[in-house]
This record gives sequence, structure tokens and C-alpha cells, in this order.
Amino acid sequence: MSVESARDFWQRVKSDKDFAAGLAAATDDQERRKLAVAAGYDFTSEELDEVRSRLTDAEVAAVAGGSEADYY
Repeated sequence: MSVESARDFWQRVKSDKDFAAGLAAATDDQERRKLAVAAGYDFTSEELDEVRSRLTDAEVAAVAGGSEADYY
């Protein structure tokens, strides 16, 4: 698990609208985690929080309507 994987995941969420839509359609965090792992990402919630804490509000809002909680 790594912050680097979480960073790569977040970059993909920002750049790949289909990937982001799939995550947003997931019913809960467990399903989102399965999608992330299936796509090759391995990180903890804490590592993702660390990455998200470095983002501006505008960067978070730019991702699928701005709900950062929708991704993990």
C-alpha cells in the first residue's frame, strides 16, 4: 500500500470520466475499494486522505460533482 498508489488513483479519477463514473455508481466504500483494487491500485483510506488533503477545493470540485467521499 502506498501514497503513490493513492496519488495515481486520484489522478485517474480526475482524468478518466468513465472510471470516475464507475466509482460514483458504487453503492458503498467496500465496492469502491474492490473497483480500485481491480484497477491495480492498493492504498489505505488514510493514504488517500493524505493525497486529498493536498488538493485545492477547486480540484476536488472538478471531480464528478465534487464529492470526494464518493471515491473511497
